[in-house]
Amino acid sequence: LVLGSLGHPLESERMLRRSVAISSARGDESRIEPVSWANLAVAAFDLARYDEAARLAVRARDGAIARKDPVVRDQALLIGARALVAGGHVAAGTAMLDEVEGHFQAMFPATHPALIATAIDRIRVFEMRGALDRALAQADRALTLATGDTRRAGYQRTVRRRRAEILVKLQRYDEAKADAERGLALVGASYPPNALAGAIGMLHVTLAEADRGLGDLDGARAEIDTALRHLDATMGAQHPFARRARALQARLNGPSTTSPSPSGSPRR
Repeated sequence: LVLGSLGHPLESERMLRRSVAISSARGDESRIEPVSWANLAVAAFDLARYDEAARLAVRARDGAIARKDPVVRDQALLIGARALVAGGHVAAGTAMLDEVEGHFQAMFPATHPALIATAIDRIRVFEMRGALDRALAQADRALTLATGDTRRAGYQRTVRRRRAEILVKLQRYDEAKADAERGLALVGASYPPNALAGAIGMLHVTLAEADRGLGDLDGARAEIDTALRHLDATMGAQHPFARRARALQARLNGPSTTSPSPSGSPRR
């Protein structure tokens, strides 16, 4: 879990799988706690294995319901909704998100971190439906919820990155760059100096896309180099952001770099 929070999902996933293997060493998966499946679902999502994350979340939810554990049930619903939407199953994911948000609204005040999390996930719902203006408005709402408390810095960082990605798609490159830079400043306050982290790599990809849109090709190349150093080490060369970075790198190094265009569709 610490590795995951530090932006190392590859290592986190290996350790979580080892935990599950130890718990089922005698061939009895009933010994595996539902929270273990939920934690593994989070790692699979971070590695962009959305179908696997959704399946693991269902196992966690069903186990939590059987054990009358509403906390893990809601954790599983949240990651399951996130994985379904990111994987393209928008209607099913939105229904699951509605369900867990209803649970949170019944338990918590409107500024509770659980409701900030669902607000962030709704950005992707609008994005996947192609409603970029609504996605941006939702990002603004999520940012308002996440602002004003230093304990919510992690949420602010996520919202800044997601907002920057939407702004790149809208070709509002100056604003996208400003949001990504604010996100990096928040990361710098959260991680040790010179740390490698997936969150840092993803922000540098978005900065590269913004720089390319602004015509700063040298800046974009430098951002891609930095992004790949973080992404390859922590999320793997096959992660969608790493592939996006390499595709942009190829375009920047090719003959058509004078004609910037919006980036592809991010998922995380």
